[in-house]
This record gives sequence, structure tokens and C-alpha cells, in this order.
Amino acid sequence: SGPDRLTTSSGVDSDIALSPDGGRLAFVTRIEASRLWSWPFDAKTGRVTGNEQAMTAASTSVSNFDLSVDGTRLAFLASRPGKQSEELWTRTLADGRDTLIGEAPGGYFSPRLSRDGTRVAYRRATQLRWIVIDGGEEQTLPEGTFDAWDWSPDGQSILLNCPPPEKTAALCLSSRGASHAADVRRLVSDPAYNLWQGRFSPDGR
Repeated sequence: SGPDRLTTSSGVDSDIALSPDGGRLAFVTRIEASRLWSWPFDAKTGRVTGNEQAMTAASTSVSNFDLSVDGTRLAFLASRPGKQSEELWTRTLADGRDTLIGEAPGGYFSPRLSRDGTRVAYRRATQLRWIVIDGGEEQTLPEGTFDAWDWSPDGQSILLNCPPPEKTAALCLSSRGASHAADVRRLVSDPAYNLWQGRFSPDGR
């Protein structure tokens, strides 16, 4: 029969030791968190120039993040001990203001900020979506698109994955207002490879 659950903590129970008579257990409960940190950095000398600063709370664990090109906003995915859902947050770096975009039981994937930090694209469940951060309704891109990787410099298009006829992941381009699969343009694909993590050059070409 069994197994029967013995502990109910929200952390990881490990390093278990059984007493000689089999009547008691000793164990360690460990709660871990992955946080985002920021260091001031001199790119010319390749040196850190000051002390680190925590960008996310110790009570949450960050799994994925993105920083806008203009350095004004951070987007990140966070989970909390004991909760099955995942949260999508953004932070305005100038004043440290955090904004909760949403919470999803199935989680989010690949948050990507537009270059000016006003919009964030992400996958929730199997659908690619985006939203204006400071107020706006969630927009859904055509079925079959997934995993946003970058925004065009003008913020009108999203570089993403889509399935071409070869059934391997291709890099494709979609306008942010696309509503049909025919509106999504394939840029590069290979029947022998899945292609991921594409980025635009600074000039978007």
C-alpha cells in the first residue's frame, strides 16, 4: 500500500534520517529562490563599478526575464512557494514600481519587451499574446504562433516561432495586429533543425 505523505511543507524536504527504532524521522526543509540582481558596469573597462542591487523579492523565484533595449523596464516570471500558478510582472527601473500583468495556472513562457518598454509579448498555454503594460486588453496572435523572441525596432512586428510545412520550428514575423495564420511570414526554416531565440539587429534589418 501507500506511499503515505508524511510532510506538508511548501519547501523541499531532504536529508532524511530514520531513528534506530523506526519511530521518528529527522529531515531538513529547504526553501530556495532564484532572484534577479543588477550591477553597475563599465562596458569600456569590463569592470563592475558598484554594489549589487536585488531586483526581485526573496519570497519569489524567477524563471525567465527580459530587459527592454532602452533600459527602462524589466519583465519577469515569478513563482511562489506552495502555489501552482506563475505570475508575469514588469518593473519600471526608474522608480522600482512593479506591475502584475497576470497569473496563470499553466504558467507563461518567453516574455519579451518592446524596445521602448511599453508592450510585452508572451506565451500563455499554447497561445502567443501581447499587452500594453500601462493599460490595455490582452491581444492574441494567430493560432500556431508561439515563443516570442523579439520586437521590431518600431514595435509593430514580433519575431516568433511558427510551424512551417516541415513541422520543425521556424523563425517567423507577425504584425502585432495579425488575426490569421496567412498574416504570419516565414523568415527562415530548415527541415533538419528547430530554430529558436532569434533577435533583430539594432537597425531591424
